[in-house]
Amino acid sequence: TIERPARKVHIHSIILEQVQLPEVTICVRCSSGVYIRSLAHDVGQALGCGAHLKALVRQASGTFTLDEAITPAAFETAVTEDRWAELLYPLDAALRALPATTLDQATARRVRQGQAVRLTLDPLSLSADAAPRCRAYDAQGRLAAVMLYRPASGLWQPDQVFTA
Repeated sequence: TIERPARKVHIHSIILEQVQLPEVTICVRCSSGVYIRSLAHDVGQALGCGAHLKALVRQASGTFTLDEAITPAAFETAVTEDRWAELLYPLDAALRALPATTLDQATARRVRQGQAVRLTLDPLSLSADAAPRCRAYDAQGRLAAVMLYRPASGLWQPDQVFTA
């Protein structure tokens, strides 16, 4: 028996897509941390017949979807043709879900030095998370930092800083 640590996760939906016994195809929309293999096992135990995965396809991770993916062969071709850089996303693409704010020049300098600052963003309206985050851009539109709200001080602390 392999011990699996308990963790809080969310299953947003499970859609039964196809039944051709003994195989069943489902689509699961869930939070990070969900072990789909464990879910299959648990469903099999509940049904009294056992279950395991025959295949697993991640259709999305955050804001990135399988529709946006390229094949390894397409990437190899792009490398051979020296156009691989065209396939890269900008640095902040993975942060699209976070709200954004623009900093004036003096505040951007302070943030890049790791100093906490006051922002006009209302942290309570941004997220139900205990520690809301946002993207902070300098006046030239460059990503300066990912900021973390500190309720005790009422300030936004740079969590990840990016140099110009």
